[in-house]
Amino acid sequence: GKAKSCDDNNACTADICDPWLGTCLVLQTTSPCDDGNACTLADHCTDGKCVGGGGWIETVAGNGAAGIDDGVGLDARFYLPGRMAAPFGSQGASKAPAQLYLSDRDAHLIRRVTPATWAVETVAGSTGGYLDGALATARFSLPEGLAVAKDGAILVADAGNHRLRTISIDAGAGPLKGSVKTFAGDGVAGLTDGPAATARFKSPEDVVVDAAGTVYVADAANRVLRRVQAGVVSTLAGSGTIGSLDGDAAVARFAWPTSLLLDGEDLFVADRDNHRIRRVDLKKLVVTTWLGGGQSAWQDGIATQAAFSSPVGISVGGDGRWWLVSQQGSIAEV
Repeated sequence: GKAKSCDDNNACTADICDPWLGTCLVLQTTSPCDDGNACTLADHCTDGKCVGGGGWIETVAGNGAAGIDDGVGLDARFYLPGRMAAPFGSQGASKAPAQLYLSDRDAHLIRRVTPATWAVETVAGSTGGYLDGALATARFSLPEGLAVAKDGAILVADAGNHRLRTISIDAGAGPLKGSVKTFAGDGVAGLTDGPAATARFKSPEDVVVDAAGTVYVADAANRVLRRVQAGVVSTLAGSGTIGSLDGDAAVARFAWPTSLLLDGEDLFVADRDNHRIRRVDLKKLVVTTWLGGGQSAWQDGIATQAAFSSPVGISVGGDGRWWLVSQQGSIAEV
């Protein structure tokens, strides 16, 4: 008359039979569970209940050991993965993009991740340096921000080379083929507007591109924002003097603009050393502070009453929520 199996229908308990007493032992567990809703992600157990949605972190690629090995999931290795970019038009989408591109900064490589399998492969780069040409032999120096243009070209803020580069991948199956070219910058650190080939940047850290092909650049060490349009580089906002000053774009001041997000006619900027998120009205050419009071702290609040410590990333999800990432690894929801 001993019970051989039991189930209390609670996905958050591991139910087993006590062979001596013939009773059902119910053990709480923190294992993943299924709440029966196919539209919620990362279901997990919290306080004996199955909870869907956020709060669950899972490692999907990379095993924690430094390296540059390609592979699937935890078999892959990164050296110092930095910025990520999805195909054009993916911002705010509710579904995962087919592919993600990321800069493996200190390895001087551009990598690609396929979320369907979490396969990781190297797209471009070899050793640190500067060299245009075939994907496998091209060289970058501390590549930072990436953006994917409407035509599929990948723009790279090649910070150590003070240049913007483009990666073109040939269509077709099989091993990746394509080329790397210099898009703008002559490689000398400086602040010079003009034709793309002779313009100068100083440690550009991020790029975004709109549907028309206009490129916006966070020229971090120059403390300005740049624009590349029809082959000509111009200074969009910032006087080049360190500070935190809102107003007309030409006189506004930034401390270290490091990350960009383009939303319609607004360009949002993670101004790291000012601990603020700034907004540039691209029609009026006016800079305002959108979030953050300027304190190096982490405090919830409304708009400029909130505090962020060195924000380095800004993104928007398919549900309309905005996310900020600090240099220390904290994440805030807006």
